[in-house]
Amino acid sequence: MEVFGLTNGDTGHDRSQGITNEDMEAKLMNMAARLRRHLAKVPEKDEDVLEGDGAVIHSYMTKAGTEASAAIPRFFHKTAGRNRSDMQDLFRSLARQTHLQQIHASLPSEVVLEDVVLEIEAAGEEGRIRTPEGIVDGEVIDFESYKVVSQIVEERHVSCAPFFSTILSPTSFAGLPAARTSATDAVAVPVAAVRELVFFEAGARQTRVDLSTYDGDGKGNLTEAELDAYLEDLFHQLPATTDLDQAFIPFLRCSALRGLLFFLDPHCTGHVSISDIVLSSHFRELLTADKGEGWFSTESAVSLYSQYLRADHDRDGLLSRREAGTLEEGQLSKPFLDRVFATAWTYGAKLDYRGYVDMCLALSFPKHEASARYLFKLFDVNCMGYIDRSGLRRFVRPVVNAAAISYVDGAPDIDSVLDELWDVLRPSHPMRICLHDIISSKASDVLAFLACSAGLFIAYDQRESTMGQMEEDSVMVDEPEPQGQPEGNRLLDLAAAFDSFSGGSGGRARESPI
Repeated sequence: MEVFGLTNGDTGHDRSQGITNEDMEAKLMNMAARLRRHLAKVPEKDEDVLEGDGAVIHSYMTKAGTEASAAIPRFFHKTAGRNRSDMQDLFRSLARQTHLQQIHASLPSEVVLEDVVLEIEAAGEEGRIRTPEGIVDGEVIDFESYKVVSQIVEERHVSCAPFFSTILSPTSFAGLPAARTSATDAVAVPVAAVRELVFFEAGARQTRVDLSTYDGDGKGNLTEAELDAYLEDLFHQLPATTDLDQAFIPFLRCSALRGLLFFLDPHCTGHVSISDIVLSSHFRELLTADKGEGWFSTESAVSLYSQYLRADHDRDGLLSRREAGTLEEGQLSKPFLDRVFATAWTYGAKLDYRGYVDMCLALSFPKHEASARYLFKLFDVNCMGYIDRSGLRRFVRPVVNAAAISYVDGAPDIDSVLDELWDVLRPSHPMRICLHDIISSKASDVLAFLACSAGLFIAYDQRESTMGQMEEDSVMVDEPEPQGQPEGNRLLDLAAAFDSFSGGSGGRARESPI
């Protein structure tokens, strides 16, 4: 057998005949030449090519090549970054600004809106309007007059014609509350409803354009920093802030910012949709802060800031753990405040105004989903994704012990309180409460009442007897009111506090925001 030029006879030394050095060198050269020719015939193996099924897949993808990449569409297109400064992003930003300016130019001014309202009122006639209280007389406009007014307005205000063609359309007419005219008994709509529609749509579109100028990437969302920048410019124009001290404006802006994020971003995604802001009742409440009575009113913000200043004894602008214990006359439980400081962003183990506002929001609107997430994060001490009885017992026990002084026969049993929590929340697991259990039960306020504050615990526990007493007092309207409140009726104050907490997102401003 020949192997690389060596026969069976050449594999060993010939004992009968000696081999010279020249013969050995020639044989080695012949073997090297044959080895090179053999290696030239064997294809080189790529180390990156897989064997078996991997080799088949690699061969298919290589053979498919351009056809495969052309047939499969691209599902992700990377957008430009917020802080990039290349020419493409610059032109994109300029194009967006030009587009927003064009939309702004097509919106009617106040003078144009007043002229349109006069046209609508002139086309109206006396008619009968059906309301929940009954049928009353009022100004109405039928469909024929409505079309005439729409055509006149579009011809007179050509620059705003696209806006009015959309607002004063047959579809908008059909969406308004129907009424009846007194003469022909034809279907008509109240003039007041048309006027309100025109003003609302004009204001909403103008607000959307203003908010879009702060949208850095043009995705229709605002981050917390972008929303804060918008509020900073807005508060310089609101009539409610003209008479306020300028040093208080940043704290007013902080309470408004955290409130908007609380209501519009309960999942804490870090951004809020512009459409949600424009259509939100909370944002409209913010625009009328001088007239409102809710969280976004100036009265509520002043009360919130005043309580923060009263607790800040060393006047360093932050609340220490000891200073936070004086909030609400010391009724907030120690484990609850410990967890607030453990989960919030602190500065030198001190709570800033932003963390204080978040805590007040969670306790002021305990039925909201954002409050449920906030409280669950506090009570889930070990970050296990659920709360068990032993973990809740740690929070309920100090609250029950602090409330014991208000009970003649002693405070309720802790196990009974925990059983009531389980009955109200109805968890899917018999021994654990998860976040989805709290949200689905819509009873996160009960968790706040029973595990955060002694005052809230008493108000919740005495709610039935206190509300019954309030109904009796409301019936006795003819009796004169007493000059002073007896000491035995101090539960009325707690009932008032409970009523303000259970009022949902429309709660009124009060002396204590917690």
